[in-house]
Amino acid sequence: MNRTAKKSSMPILPDSVVTEVLSYFHFFSYAPTEEDIYTYLPIKVTKKTLSARLHEMTMQGVIEKKELSEMKHGGNHIYAIRGKGIFLAHHEKKREISYRKIQRMATLIHVLQSVPAIRLIGLSGSCTMGNARKDDDVDFFIIASPGRIWTARFACIAVAFLLGHKRHRGVHKAPDKACFNMFFDLNDVLVSHNKQNLYTGHEVLQMSPVSMLPIKNIHEKLSKSYTRREKAAYQAFLWSNEWVHRYFPNAVNRTKEFGGAGGGISKKAAGKSIVANVAEEILKAIQKSIMARHKTKEIITDTQLWFFPRDFQSKLKQFIPKSGPQSQR
Repeated sequence: MNRTAKKSSMPILPDSVVTEVLSYFHFFSYAPTEEDIYTYLPIKVTKKTLSARLHEMTMQGVIEKKELSEMKHGGNHIYAIRGKGIFLAHHEKKREISYRKIQRMATLIHVLQSVPAIRLIGLSGSCTMGNARKDDDVDFFIIASPGRIWTARFACIAVAFLLGHKRHRGVHKAPDKACFNMFFDLNDVLVSHNKQNLYTGHEVLQMSPVSMLPIKNIHEKLSKSYTRREKAAYQAFLWSNEWVHRYFPNAVNRTKEFGGAGGGISKKAAGKSIVANVAEEILKAIQKSIMARHKTKEIITDTQLWFFPRDFQSKLKQFIPKSGPQSQR
């Protein structure tokens, strides 16, 4: 009886669940590592179970894998569905391209870290996954000080323009340009319920604060003042968005690295400087006036700015119709 109970309690991982994860990454022309697959599985399993399933699927010819001898993180193999493995050959090259693109942003990052209105500078998108192509831009995610979201955005655009990194409006291909996709006020870092989906969940987990980038010419030159601000902002961001674990129950809960749960997050008032407050209102009025002339699909609120020119989630529903959190499966 004990043997039967033990056997029935073992986690089950259907091939369809693995291929669903691989299909998601295939949509973005990415071949994931075993660690990637484990992190983004929609059901809770052990790493041992996943390894066994990947081995069986490889032997059966359902999926294929490639060894990457120089990979330092996430295992030494990448995977793709059989017949869709064209991306395997380009994986290492894309990692090199991504690394160089981020390196080119070093001066921009080092200038922005000194802006008091900016609490966190993060990178997202293809570069953080090591999946950038030559004609890709670099996606930025910014957390602003309370009540300073428009000041932070103005600083980002102005510095990027002066350094020649600004992506111009209406340009579809902007290689090596900075694309400031999202701005959150520190007092509102929770992704709203209507935006909590598979794609945004990936973006939350893949967003990397610049101090965590494995690039010496960036993180070694960050000031202690900035890294303290960044750590506190990232802590609030992770705690507020623990909903991602409904979609990805195997993902590492990094809130534990900061010593507890998110109940201790407190709202902070905007700065009391009259000059800074007036400047914020002026910059807000100017930027909203300019944006009104070119209104597309961006989402603008008092505390969050979303600039996503393409709706990936709607496309993903057609590409992977069953995708969703474990509770909805």
